[in-house]
Amino acid sequence: MRSLVFSLTIAVISMAQAQQLIPIDDPRFEYFEREPRRVETFKGRKAIYLNGRASLKDIPFQDGILQVDFTAAKPRAFAGFVFRAQDEENYEAVYVRLHKSRMPDAIQYNPEYNGESNWQLYGEHQSFATFDQNDWNTLRIEIRGSELKVYLNDFSKPLLTVENLRHKVGQGFIGFYSFLGAYFSNFRYEAFTDLTTAKPLSAYEKGVIQNWQLSESELLAEVDTEAYPNVEEIKWKSATSEPSGLLPINKYVRKIKAGNFEQNEHEVVWARYTFNAEQPETRKFYFDYSDNIELFFNGHLIFSGKNAFRYKGLTFRGDIKLEGNMLYLNTREGENEILCAVSDKANGWAILGKIQ
Repeated sequence: MRSLVFSLTIAVISMAQAQQLIPIDDPRFEYFEREPRRVETFKGRKAIYLNGRASLKDIPFQDGILQVDFTAAKPRAFAGFVFRAQDEENYEAVYVRLHKSRMPDAIQYNPEYNGESNWQLYGEHQSFATFDQNDWNTLRIEIRGSELKVYLNDFSKPLLTVENLRHKVGQGFIGFYSFLGAYFSNFRYEAFTDLTTAKPLSAYEKGVIQNWQLSESELLAEVDTEAYPNVEEIKWKSATSEPSGLLPINKYVRKIKAGNFEQNEHEVVWARYTFNAEQPETRKFYFDYSDNIELFFNGHLIFSGKNAFRYKGLTFRGDIKLEGNMLYLNTREGENEILCAVSDKANGWAILGKIQ
């Protein structure tokens, strides 16, 4: 028994020594700020108030551990990490919603694409958590290959596990961040040298639309989405959905104006899919979208819907699911076309579909 206790003690000491403590005001941090940061003593310790991001860009990081203490500065705020960041607009992120203790979406995973958040698209990667809303808490994450594990205060069991991180596995810079403002202290990291390979993606379910064509983004106020456009004049780009069928539009299309959350303007893209039918028949088209849609089939407008954050009430999140909607499509022999005007303001821009 003594030998076991001794071994565990050595292991804990070794892990502690491997972690690097970075002073909260270290000059290596680069900042993106929505309001001026400040370093001060808060709740008994040296801390930094931040509404934005603090990034360490000179540390190569692929797999490893990030850990930081945080506490709320305002009644509503978010605090978490960015990691494997390729630039200021494309990175993995996970955060705690400081006003949501004891709620099922207190922790959220969010892959950022082209300066826009996408938490709304990944309802399966949100988690219940309980934490002190008036004192310091410790957030710890472990990244290995395609997998993320999130711990809060108790490191014995992860509160959230993401098995398929959405950005490509590879090196990127790290940091901590807040939206609306929080205090941080005791930032630590450990970069693993024994890297884990990415897990293979799961197979597509039969009928799931894998490849779409997307237009460039336009301001919704300037587009008549109830009128069928001249598709020959549109400059199309190819986009590939995730195995679930989800196509995160922000990944492929840069908004004209982005990164301002609920102050964004609504923007719209055309999403196009064509398929062949050997004869006229009735097919089921399962689909969902974020935020809003006008849907044409073979040139005719057949559906319009709204699914935006809070549109159906203050607690409505705008979650999406492959079989959230279903239409009966009367196909014609030869080529058939599904054309959608998908508009978005913030939190996740997407379409997904399956034909049976």
